[in-house]
Amino acid sequence: MPETGDIVAVKRCSHSSQGKNEFLSELSIIWNLRHRNLVRLQGWCHEKGEILLVYDRMPNGSLDKALFEARTPLPWHHRRRILMGVTSALAYLHQECENQVIHRDIKTSNIMLDEGFRARLGYFGLARQVEHEIGHLMGLAHSPVRDVADIGRKWWRR
Repeated sequence: MPETGDIVAVKRCSHSSQGKNEFLSELSIIWNLRHRNLVRLQGWCHEKGEILLVYDRMPNGSLDKALFEARTPLPWHHRRRILMGVTSALAYLHQECENQVIHRDIKTSNIMLDEGFRARLGYFGLARQVEHEIGHLMGLAHSPVRDVADIGRKWWRR
């Protein structure tokens, strides 16, 4: 628990070389990202061979648990709010960051839900950064994923 007394989520990374590589990737990418629909990284620790990432705690868990393990179905207004949050996070990652970030592992278990059932995209272990100039050369400026984020935001605004 941090000095503030807030309850946090702690992710322990694997001791394998793949685990350390994912830790370094996740840390280097998410450390500078700030968006209301991303799980906020509060800090990290690497001591005695242990690698820990400290995140804001998401009291409503992950979307997969809310959809498939909850006793009652997730109401449609929550589902809409979650969809809007995920598309907002993707638009930020693909269009608004200094370097585009391609998450590469979007699934219900990596979408966390805060106290208001707002989506927070997490787990950036497989993510990659793409500089804007390279992204345009590779066609990422109008990739299907980016266009889906645009469509989702525009459709829900009507």
